Amino acid sequence: MQRVASIDADQAYATLAVDAQPGSAFGIELRVCSLPALRLMKHAAGGPQDLQDLDDLEIAQPENR
Repeated sequence: MQRVASIDADQAYATLAVDAQPGSAFGIELRVCSLPALRLMKHAAGGPQDLQDLDDLEIAQPENR
């Protein structure tokens, strides 16, 4: 998902990659969008599950708004 209302779709990856966090899964190195970027994307998508995810993130990470 790379939809954020304030980010040009052609530049979405480059914009989101700036503050992406390094990680790994199953031995594969990868980069994960930052928590603020994830919240922006969830707001932009606005579906029922996205809104539930935002509520859950607020409970789990209230200091990282």
